[in-house]
Amino acid sequence: MRNIRIFLLVTASIPFIAVLLWYFSVPSSLINKRIEESISESAGSGVRAEITGLSKGPFFDIHIESMAVYEKENRAFDITDVSARINPVYLYKKNIVLKMEGSIGKGKINGELRLPEGGVIKTEGIALDSVAYLKSLGINAKGILSSETVLSGNSSETRFTVEELDLKETPFAIIPLINSFRRVKGLVNASKDKITVTSLSFDGDKGYARAKGDIVRGNLNIVVELMPESGRLEEFEKMMLRQYESSPGLYVFPYNGRL
Repeated sequence: MRNIRIFLLVTASIPFIAVLLWYFSVPSSLINKRIEESISESAGSGVRAEITGLSKGPFFDIHIESMAVYEKENRAFDITDVSARINPVYLYKKNIVLKMEGSIGKGKINGELRLPEGGVIKTEGIALDSVAYLKSLGINAKGILSSETVLSGNSSETRFTVEELDLKETPFAIIPLINSFRRVKGLVNASKDKITVTSLSFDGDKGYARAKGDIVRGNLNIVVELMPESGRLEEFEKMMLRQYESSPGLYVFPYNGRL
C-alpha cells in the first residue's frame, strides 16, 4: 500500500517538476536562438529571422511579439502576435518542434513545424500590400493571399490563390494584359537555389493566362500562354499581341531576365 502511495505521489509530481524545469532550466535566449537558427537552416542561405519579445508561458507555451523574416537584406514580411507550443526536449538537439499561429497584417498564419526536417504552414487572408518582400521586387499590388506550404528539408511545395488582385506596378509589365488579371492560382516548388513554377493560372477582365518555368539563382525562364477574349480587347492591345500569336486565340511569349 505504501509503495502504491509513493508511486501515485511521484506520478502526480511529474507535471509540476516539468513546469519548474521549463521555467528555470530552459532560458528564453536559448529558445530564441534555436528558432532563428532553425528557420535559417531550413529556408537556405540568405533567409533569416529576427525575433522580438519572446516570453514563456505555462506548459511549454511561448509568445512572440514580432518575428521579422529577411531574404538577404530585404525584409520579406513580419509575423506578429505569435502563440506557439514547443517541445523543449528538441532544443538541446538543435531542432525545433512547435505548433504556432500568428498574424501577417490582418491575415492569419499557422503551422506545425519540425525544423529543420519539415512541416506545414498555412496562411489565410494575407493582404499583398503587407508583404514587404513584394515591394522590394518592385511589385505594388493589392489582393488577398491564401496558401499552404509543405516543407521537407531544404525544399518546399506551395499552393496558393490570390483573390481581388489589383496590380498597380510590376517589373513584369512586358507581359501583355497583366494589369487586367483579378485572380491567380498556382503551385510552386522551391529548393536551395531554384524555384519551379509548376503551374500558374490567371483569370481577368480580358481573358485567361497560364505560365510555367523556373527561376534559378535569380534568373527567370518563364513561358506565358495568353488566351484573351478578343471582344474585350482594345485595338492597340490586339496589335501588341499579334507578334506573339502561336495559333488563333493563343499567344505565347517567353520572359527571361533577372528577378
